[in-house]
Amino acid sequence: MPDDLFGPDQNECRGVIENVTFHNEENGYSILKVDLDGGMGKATVVGKLPTPSVGEEIHAKGTWKQDPKYGRQFDAAELSAQAPGTLKGLEKYLASGLVKGIGPAYAKRIVKTFGHDTLNVIEKHSGRLREVEGVGESRRRIIKASWDEQKSVREIMVFLHSCGLSTNRALRLYRQFGEDAVKKIQEDPYRLAYEVEGIGFHTADDIAKNLGQHADEQGRVLAALRYALEQAALQGHTGLPKTELLADTERLTGLDLNGSDHVENALLNGHLACPRADIPAEALYQLPRFAHGEAAIARQCQVLSQPLDEDHSAKVPDLIAAFEQSSHLQLSEEQKAAVQMATTHRFSIITGGPGVGKTTILSAVLSSIRALGKTVVLCAPTGRAAKRLHESTQQEALTLHRALEFQPGGGFARGPNQPLVGDFFVIDEASMVDTLLFRRFLEALPKQAMLLLVGDADQLPSVGAGNILRDCIESGRIPTKKLTHIYRQAAESLIVQAAHQVQAGQRPQSGAQADSDFLLLPRENPEQILSTLKELISNRIPQKFGLSPVQDIQVLTPMNKNDLGVNVLNTFLQNLLNGGSGGGTGVERFGQTFRKGDKVIQLKNNYDKEIFNGDIGIVTLADPGAGEVHVDFPSAKGLPQKVIYESGELDELRLAYAISIHKSQGSEFPVVIVPLTTKHFPLLQKNLLYTAITRGKKLVVVIAEERALEIALSRSESANRYTGLLGALTANTP
Repeated sequence: MPDDLFGPDQNECRGVIENVTFHNEENGYSILKVDLDGGMGKATVVGKLPTPSVGEEIHAKGTWKQDPKYGRQFDAAELSAQAPGTLKGLEKYLASGLVKGIGPAYAKRIVKTFGHDTLNVIEKHSGRLREVEGVGESRRRIIKASWDEQKSVREIMVFLHSCGLSTNRALRLYRQFGEDAVKKIQEDPYRLAYEVEGIGFHTADDIAKNLGQHADEQGRVLAALRYALEQAALQGHTGLPKTELLADTERLTGLDLNGSDHVENALLNGHLACPRADIPAEALYQLPRFAHGEAAIARQCQVLSQPLDEDHSAKVPDLIAAFEQSSHLQLSEEQKAAVQMATTHRFSIITGGPGVGKTTILSAVLSSIRALGKTVVLCAPTGRAAKRLHESTQQEALTLHRALEFQPGGGFARGPNQPLVGDFFVIDEASMVDTLLFRRFLEALPKQAMLLLVGDADQLPSVGAGNILRDCIESGRIPTKKLTHIYRQAAESLIVQAAHQVQAGQRPQSGAQADSDFLLLPRENPEQILSTLKELISNRIPQKFGLSPVQDIQVLTPMNKNDLGVNVLNTFLQNLLNGGSGGGTGVERFGQTFRKGDKVIQLKNNYDKEIFNGDIGIVTLADPGAGEVHVDFPSAKGLPQKVIYESGELDELRLAYAISIHKSQGSEFPVVIVPLTTKHFPLLQKNLLYTAITRGKKLVVVIAEERALEIALSRSESANRYTGLLGALTANTP
């Protein structure tokens, strides 16, 4: 290559991308190998480009520089790309994997058939693709759909890049808003804040400012109000008192809203709801879906409070006796009373901690109900909880979503017009059920159905917004039996003893024997905790119990951030357990690297994939070329359910060697390890530690600073949530 190409006057270059050496989706920074125009050979071009693809023609403005490590390269201050104009470029462009259904062989055939009109044929006359040897109708459809998708996604990427945003959520935006995504965002940029996870109010506000919409104060405030309530929902609240809502909105907008009528306008226009505004102490401002949902639940609970058409009370003692004889069990008076209640009321609740016999009572209830000639439907909120229910009852158990028959694209097949089929419905692990899902389930119940909720009200409330189990119990409107007696076999477990000690605010007693199932290991600082954690996971527990450190040991920690939080622990444990060549290079997205063999957790409900918040699986394939990650999740029957994540969807996944205690609800693990430090102070409390301990089956180890343990045992306030359901249930007219 002539030296004068690198002279000070040479500030432009053009060529065709031969290879994308590096591309950062967050900021567009790219290192490209380019075949320069005019027969000038190949060169490295460095600059920012939202979506570089092999075969595209680039135009760069900047300067040639001599990099001490990589040699001569063009440093582009401005860099743009367009579809290839040469046949060679077209072929490389299509062969790059950009369009599904086209590999190198088909790229060669398509370009040979249509020449310079290739892209026009694919976009506007795709039927002609059948003229190409080997392209049938099925492949034609795949090619056309992929072309349309990537074209729209690239437009979104370019738009986001021009706004100074990361482009790695473009695929999600496309799937959420469709081909008109850019138009919709331009019309209302604030919708990004409350409709797209990972894009906050300030980012949307910046886009609005760039688009000239920042000056609309009413629009800004409405967007901030909605965003504040959406963020509150992520913390479990179905609404906020006005003072807190205004304070959050003022922090977001920088406006003084004292005396403004923005909230009243939002109520008037239906953007917000305040169903109990007549009672100042209960004036909760809500998003309409939560206000309507809680009102619907209260109405349905009122219907379920009506007596059964047939009174079975006299039959129940004989049914219990028959169960005792067939099962060779003797029920206590407390247990008999629970069975009597559940079999004679349309809606009832059985609650209690570990070891109090909930599983035995449920078996007796199911036996009695079937003896009355009624059909039973067993449900649980998650796949793991449904699997546990199936194992304990030896009967089919469905996730709530599967029972309601979720439909691809949204919604449920089961509802008021097509109710569920059955007579007696059970929801196990009911503390996990959130407001919106519970509403849909109640609306789908048959008219004469019976419903039993089984759960531990002392556990953490649901990950989703609401506090269904606790609100239903505290209302006093639903017949409830709280079990307190711990039975002999369960009482011998130190895990059970420790859980009840923690719930009573007492220091849990550590086992003194090597085969104890609960251990409390005091440590002085986070460094000692981490060292102990490493030794337990990599050596002591796998060797003693013959367990897999990935599949069978679960670290549960109070927080996502800090030195012993989810994020840091996952990086540490991934490197410890899956950092070698066995997992491969992996797929890096959203600040995480996913490798084959990694344990991962789903962070939100994905109804299309039928995978839900808290589901845990194992990565079976991580393809950095395609940007795809394949995960096997266990189904309710324990069989693997394969789910494929594309690049833009990977923010729904997180490594799960360590997960938050909140995310562990409804799950049970052979071994649980809980690190506690004073750095976890904001979330240290009794029900958090109680929930963690009750997740362990064979062994629970708590590694704690003494002060952190003392704090956790003395606090219990965070179970409180802002919800409107309790008020709606206790009101005379919901």
